[in-house]
Amino acid sequence: YQDEAEGDASDSTTRKLGTSLNYTILSWPRIGLTLDYANGVRSGYIEPETAQSAEVDVESIGSSLYYSGPSWSGTLYLEDATGAGTTNTMDLHTYYVGGSYFPVSTFSVSPAFTYVQEEYPDLAASTDSYTASLNASYKPSSKSMFKFNGYSEYSIQKNTDWALDTEYSYSSLGVDWVSDKPKLLIRQWSFEVFHDRYIDHVYSGSNTGGMGFWLTFKSSFSPANRFLDETR
Repeated sequence: YQDEAEGDASDSTTRKLGTSLNYTILSWPRIGLTLDYANGVRSGYIEPETAQSAEVDVESIGSSLYYSGPSWSGTLYLEDATGAGTTNTMDLHTYYVGGSYFPVSTFSVSPAFTYVQEEYPDLAASTDSYTASLNASYKPSSKSMFKFNGYSEYSIQKNTDWALDTEYSYSSLGVDWVSDKPKLLIRQWSFEVFHDRYIDHVYSGSNTGGMGFWLTFKSSFSPANRFLDETR
């Protein structure tokens, strides 16, 4: 149950009710197969002036096949979901493949690819979304307090019926430092530089992007006075 106030004129209320089931069909030392099922109802309305309401029945079923070895792991995931609302229905198909390669304990690289297809049978339209990502992590040694991270992501979204054609890219480089002395005032800090870009091939006025950074400090000097400061 969620109740949100939007200004002084109206409130929006969202109610969610459902069930989910996760069952492990196979669980061997290096390979496994799972089955996921979910069914629920989501309803919402805005009051008091507009009195707009909507209710959606959502049902999904998915399955994942995963492998875990001494130097690499991989996951294949498939999911089909159907949502029926007051005006139209939507079929959502998700396909994911990803994994990690870690030849040594101080280095790992993790690629992933996701394809999502949204179909609207009542409107004779569909949206295709593709996302590819790559994450890498490196520590100079197993006892080092520094860890270096790199992440890159690229996604596109297309719907010819609704004049939708967008691209999004994000890349970042960062360094983390964690102290092995818990009584220090600053126990952990991290610094990350990133660049993102959003391109709309239909409405060029929506294009945006740029560079930025995150600087984060964590302290455990006193459990009652822990703090987290972030500056972007």
